[in-house]
Amino acid sequence: MKSKGVNVNKQTFENFKDRPGTRDAFMAMKSLADGNDKPFCLIYGGVGNGKTHLCQAAVRELLSRGIDTRYYTVADLIALLKIGIQDNTTDKTIRALEKYPGLVLDDWGVEYGTEWEQSKLEQIIDRRYQERLITVVTTNKEIDKLPERVISRFMDPGISQVALNEATDYRRR
Repeated sequence: MKSKGVNVNKQTFENFKDRPGTRDAFMAMKSLADGNDKPFCLIYGGVGNGKTHLCQAAVRELLSRGIDTRYYTVADLIALLKIGIQDNTTDKTIRALEKYPGLVLDDWGVEYGTEWEQSKLEQIIDRRYQERLITVVTTNKEIDKLPERVISRFMDPGISQVALNEATDYRRR
C-alpha cells in the first residue's frame, strides 16, 4: 500500500518495537486507526522515537479499512504548496487536503516559519476540525511551541487525543 509515495507496508502496529515511553503514543494512534470516535490525534516527543513509524502504521490501517488517507511530512507539504503558486494550483491542493477522509502530517514545526506557510497549515487544520475528519499531527516540538489556533483544536477532548512519546531515540541505542 502506498500513500503519496510512502511505502507503508513495512511500518505496522505489529512490528512497532515497544519501548519505555511509547505506550501512550502507540495506544492513541492504534485507537484512531481502529476507528475510535475521536478523529484528531497529536503525538509529540523527541526525535527518532517512533512517531513516523506510528504514522505510517496508522495510514496502513486506515487504507485497509477503505479510508482514503494521505500522508505528508509537513516540509514536503509546504514544498508542494509553494510549487502550486507557480501554476496556480495551491488553492486546489488545499481544498483537496481539507476534504480527504484521512490526513497524516508528520514532523510539524520543523519546516516552516513564514506567516503564509503557517496560515495555510492552520487553514487546513481548521477546516478538518470543522468537518471532524481524521487528522494526525506529529511533532518533536513542545506543544506550547505550536501555533495556538492549531493546538487549541487538538486540545478539544471531545474530538482529539494528545499523547507524549517519551521514548529515547531508537537510532542512538
